[in-house]
Amino acid sequence: MKLFKVISLHDDAIARRYNGLGGSRWVMTVAQLFAEKIITQNDINDFSDKTKQVIYLWAR
Repeated sequence: MKLFKVISLHDDAIARRYNGLGGSRWVMTVAQLFAEKIITQNDINDFSDKTKQVIYLWAR
């Protein structure tokens, strides 16, 4: 129940971040998640070198 309440409280922020994710927006979202340490280096290893460079740049 506590998790449900927290998610409900932040529903708008979650929706803004993930709804309609497509095109180039997904790279920015991944960079944000990487910067916040929600995902790790292992999670982005399969991306192209160029994509990883962009993620590292934006995650600074």
